Amino acid sequence: MKKILPLSAALSLMSSTVFAAEPVQLKIGHVLTESSSYQVAADTLKKTLEDSGEFEVQIFPRGQLGGEVKMIQLAGVGALDVVVTGSAPVENTAPQFGLLAMPYLFDDLKQVENVLRGDIGAHFMNYLEPHRLKGLGFISALERNVLTSEREISTPNDMDGLKIRVIQGPAFIETYRALGAQPTPMAYSELYLAMQSGVVDAAEASPDGMIADRFVEVTKYYTLTKAQYMPALMIMSKSKYDALTDEQKSIVDEAAAEASAAGFAAYNDSYLSSIAQMGDFGVTVNEVDTAPFAEKAQLAWPQLMANIPGASDDLKLIEQAKQ
Repeated sequence: MKKILPLSAALSLMSSTVFAAEPVQLKIGHVLTESSSYQVAADTLKKTLEDSGEFEVQIFPRGQLGGEVKMIQLAGVGALDVVVTGSAPVENTAPQFGLLAMPYLFDDLKQVENVLRGDIGAHFMNYLEPHRLKGLGFISALERNVLTSEREISTPNDMDGLKIRVIQGPAFIETYRALGAQPTPMAYSELYLAMQSGVVDAAEASPDGMIADRFVEVTKYYTLTKAQYMPALMIMSKSKYDALTDEQKSIVDEAAAEASAAGFAAYNDSYLSSIAQMGDFGVTVNEVDTAPFAEKAQLAWPQLMANIPGASDDLKLIEQAKQ
């Protein structure tokens, strides 16, 4: 005999079937490996979002969705949901981020984290809004040091004439020009072969990249010049964020805060472990007095600041936050 549901139960079942919300689908892209702090931040974001039951998240590492500039552009037009990226590519969209690449702006990793996870970080994220992007938070700051295939670096004079691969950004180019080197902008993906073949003599890179991307195989010296701390951040498509309910936005904001903390912690751990591992590959890690390097590199500040909107005011805010 066919069982007939009471009208109220039938209506309830129909309502739950018709109005049950499907999880929001999100795609996250970044260019680093699965062992990077970028991946840790993305994994943390994914877990917290999916634990809420409101989201389903896919992560695409190793540049599967394109380079950082391309992914930022895709997020701006709503074709990609979340990007984990270094700040240098963001300068193409929001030039104010160029200030964060100024040489010797910060003293150490802890200082950068304190500044970027506070009001200053939120201040810089606001620069993304007019470009249809939502800043979710900073997740690390990559300490950039000099790796060389043959030459040992002890003083700024040792940089003279050094052909060094740099990030394709004004601050990186002018920093090494001020130090007397020959800065050579080049895609990161081309660096290993360029070092191996002698196209460049040196590069600037973070310790974790030395291990993860096997630069230890083509490097003899790694010198802790600490010229720049390149922030990394999470960016979301503003149209995607704005389409969420208030509850979902709160979930995203909370997940982003957890991902930020996890990203910084992971980078700090990888920094120490990567430095420790370099000796196993025959790489000599040089600790130098950074003051002479800073004195020369900071000669580039006036020129760089002249091309960054609001640089003087933002620099004052950063200096105040550092105290």
